[in-house]
Amino acid sequence: MAMTPEGILKKEITDYLDSLPRCAYKRIYTGGIKGRSNPGRGMTDLVACNDGEVFFIETKTKEGKLRESQEEFMIEFSRAGANIIIARSLEDVKKRIKVSPTR
Repeated sequence: MAMTPEGILKKEITDYLDSLPRCAYKRIYTGGIKGRSNPGRGMTDLVACNDGEVFFIETKTKEGKLRESQEEFMIEFSRAGANIIIARSLEDVKKRIKVSPTR
């Protein structure tokens, strides 16, 4: 099965994160089960930690729109000082998450 444009972008981003020596990440799957509440609703697609700095990364195509629950999550966590990235391209991530100097 062919990947969606958003799936391709997620793969590009995770390949990049894999290349960073002091980076760990997790893909977040928040798909709910019909008829049940979804505690992960609004959570970003990826959470990454690079050299001690944590980033919440939401992948969207150029035309993709954030859901209301995603906007609420980002506002709430931004107010708490979180690093939020809305990644419409790999470059959006590379601008914010860089190779850390060797310690």
